Amino acid sequence: LGILRSSGDEEFTQEGQHLAKLPDFGSIAMSKAVFAALTQYQCGRDLICLASVLGCLNTAAIFQSIPQSMRSSDGDFMTLLNIMNDILLFRQSSERFDLTQFCAAKGLSSVHGPLQRAWIRYISLEKTFSRLPEYRKDAHIQSGNWKNIAKALLAGYGDNVFVSMKDLQGKTHRFGRYKDTKDMAVLDLQSTLIRPISEAPVSMVLAKDVRYSTAVRSTAVLSFIGELKPAWVEFQLERTIP
Repeated sequence: LGILRSSGDEEFTQEGQHLAKLPDFGSIAMSKAVFAALTQYQCGRDLICLASVLGCLNTAAIFQSIPQSMRSSDGDFMTLLNIMNDILLFRQSSERFDLTQFCAAKGLSSVHGPLQRAWIRYISLEKTFSRLPEYRKDAHIQSGNWKNIAKALLAGYGDNVFVSMKDLQGKTHRFGRYKDTKDMAVLDLQSTLIRPISEAPVSMVLAKDVRYSTAVRSTAVLSFIGELKPAWVEFQLERTIP
């Protein structure tokens, strides 16, 4: 993962030293994504917001309760980010912040619990970054641009890029891992990117979670996903396709 030196002395690489200064985001992948957002893609606050809410969700069931008007065509990441941004705007415009009132106004009362935990987590991270002089300014930069946010996420979750097999093998709604299309997956049925069987699927997605239901790694389920453009994926492969 580029965190320790290859010499075996268990010393941090330069990247590892930077990541060690960040607060705990629950995984190295998310820490790398946040670090890339802070230092390369000018979307630090966006990734901190995303990390706050994603760290409080175990499944994609939350999307069942999100009104259609709040869903983003870019996928699950931007849908969750839009909600967190709305919460932040509500805090700024209200003399007395009340998340319960916000959820009631937005039709999100059924997901008040996870949003409450996400908000508490965000406030904690906000305070932590205010004490880190090297990241204090970058942690407040908001992009709102899915391209930049997706590239930051790719820094941590680059292995979780999947391409639609519809055009390659005619397998509608099946996805193959970009680095090895023998590793097959389907989209979580709760995702905002699910399309009717009669419609063409999205061509390429980035997933936070790749879950296998059994010990036999046959087909995985991709949860918390966003649509990618091929030009955003910077690594190239040579592959023999029958």
